[in-house]
Order: sequence, then C-alpha cells, then structure tokens
Amino acid sequence: MEREDINIMNYFFLIFKARKFIIWNFIIVTVLAAGVSLILPKYYKSKTILLPPTETQKAFGFSDVLSAMPITRLTLGAKGSPTDVTLGILKSETMAIALIDKFNLNKVYKTKNRDQSSIILKRMSKVSLTKEGLIEVEVQDRDPLRSAAIANMHVTMLDSIKQVINQRMAKERADFIEQQIHENDISLKQSETALKEFQLKNKAISPLQQQQVAITVSAELEMELIKLESQLKEYNAKSFSNIHPLVREVKNKITIYEELLHKMRFGSSLDDRESLFVPLQESPDLTLHYARLARRVEILGMLEQLLRQHYEESRIQQVNTTSTISVLDRARPPQQKHRPKRKLIVLVAGAGSIFFSIVSILIIEFFNRLAEFSEDNRRKMQQFARFMRIND
Repeated sequence: MEREDINIMNYFFLIFKARKFIIWNFIIVTVLAAGVSLILPKYYKSKTILLPPTETQKAFGFSDVLSAMPITRLTLGAKGSPTDVTLGILKSETMAIALIDKFNLNKVYKTKNRDQSSIILKRMSKVSLTKEGLIEVEVQDRDPLRSAAIANMHVTMLDSIKQVINQRMAKERADFIEQQIHENDISLKQSETALKEFQLKNKAISPLQQQQVAITVSAELEMELIKLESQLKEYNAKSFSNIHPLVREVKNKITIYEELLHKMRFGSSLDDRESLFVPLQESPDLTLHYARLARRVEILGMLEQLLRQHYEESRIQQVNTTSTISVLDRARPPQQKHRPKRKLIVLVAGAGSIFFSIVSILIIEFFNRLAEFSEDNRRKMQQFARFMRIND
C-alpha cells in the first residue's frame, strides 16, 4: 500500500468532523462543573497580623557586663529567636487542642476525636512570616464569623500561653535566686566575721590608712633623730662631757626616739599597751590579707543586692498579666467567600474537556490507521526489533 504523508490539514479536518462531539462534551462538562461548583460548600478566610516579639534579657544583668568585655561571645540556639518561638507556639498541638475545645471543632468538623480535628484545623489554618517580618495567621471556615473568631483566638491563646510560660519561668527563677540569696547570706556573714576577727587580732582597723600614718610618724621621728644626732655632734665638738645636762638631755631624747622607731617598725612587746599603729614590718602582709577579706565582703554584698533586685523582679513577673503580643490587624468577618472559585472551576473544566476531546479523537484515529495499514505496521515493527537487537 502507498504511504500517506503526514498533513496537518488532515488533523484539522478530523477535528472539524468531530466538532459536534467536542461542542457537546464542552457543554456537558462545563454545565456539570458549574453545578458542582454551586454544590461545593463556601469557605471564608480571615487574617490577623502580629508584630514580631522583641528580644528580652534574662541574664540577670550580666549580659551588659559581658558585652563590654573584649571576649568572643557564643550564641546558643541562634535559630530559636523570639519570632521562631512565637511561630512554634502558634503551630503547636497545645494551641490546636485549646482552639478545638474552645469552638467545639469536633462537632463542627464532624470528627470523632481531637487528633482528627487537629489535622483538619491545621489544614484550614496557615501561620507564616511575611517578607516584611510580620507574623500572619490565616483561618478558613464555612462560617465567616467563626473564621474571624478562630483567627483572633490564636492571638488570645498565644498571649495566654506565653504568660503562663513566662510566669512559670519567673517562679523557677525566683526559687533559684532565693536559694542563691540564702547561700550568699551565709557566705557574707562568714566573710564579715573573718574580717572582724582579723581586725581585732591584728589591730588592723584600716591597715592602709594606719600604714600611711605610721610611715608619716616614722619619717618625723627619723628627722628628729637626725637633728638630735647633729646637735650631739656639736656638743661633742665643743668638748661637752657626757655628764653635761645638755648632752644627757639629747641622749635621752635619742634613746626615746629610737625606742619609738623600733616599736613603729617591729611592734610593741606584750607588756606594752596596745597601739593603733600597725608595725611597718608586718604592714605589707596585713594590708594584703585585709584587702582580700574586705574585697570578698564587698563582692558578696554587691552580689546580694543584685540577687535581691532580680528576686523582686521575678516576683513581679509571676503576677504580671500585661499583654505579650502586639496586634497590627485583627481579623474581621470576611464579606466575600475565599473558595470555591466557580469561574476558575468552570474555565479549567471547559479547557480540560476540549483537550480531552481532541486527544480522544486523535487516539481513535491512530488506532483506526493501525488497522488499515497492518502490513506496513508489521514491517515497521520488524525494523524496530532488528534495530533494538543490533544496539544490544
């Protein structure tokens, strides 16, 4: 048989012959699609928009101190920003269960349990972050009033959950700080007692000031000794005898000043009366030891003030009921349905019917031609089989 060349006009003619089939198929499908779109339930979509939460400091005031230090700062849980946490709460199972119970969604969705309702609720809800960084909550429902109420209830429940979490954390923090205050109070009293005992034992009321006074007095005594020794040399140059009243007076003063200098340097004997002067020989060690004890008392005192300040802040946080959420746009009942989109359904159905009709016609024509040119098709199949064997 002769082979027919492929001509696109043949296909157009074939479609033209089947025009009634295509038209009736288009009419029937579009009418059915329009009828189905009218039967489909209406869904309304409400949307609420929240401002992203701000970062809160929970580091007991030490973060400001650390930020000023030239050290590398490590960020733990960098992905767990306040915005991520808020999104996580909105998508959580706790949120879903609270909404299911609040609006009796088991009855609305005609489900048997919370798990089935939760699946439907999450499919009907969308929590996302906009390109501007805002948090968007969208809810679809057959009832426009209920869609807006569920969207707004996301905000209410989010605020409630965050308040409960913050209050629980504040209580745990207050309990921890209270224990630290108790331990710090014991350490502070022990340090104060140690400082007091050190001061009484070593007569070191204020070693640094006492040392300065001792140095000043010692310097004055040294100057007086130098003057007396010079005066004694003058008397000796004038051939005054040792029993001369002036010589004896100078020598007595020198003896007294030397004893005083000895006491200033090495301290008094046990038989002498107590003195507020710290011996210069012991002064460096006493001053260092005193500075360590005083510094520990000062640090523990500052730490107690800091702990008590944050303890009171935690106590206030436990009863804090101020809102943790900033709402930019609250959801309102929509006036127009979100779906079904009837025009789109009819348009897609009509276009699909035309495509299906044309493809069906071409397939039928293809099989008809196979039947007409069976010998030629067998020859082509044999050539194809030989080609496949050669390539193997």
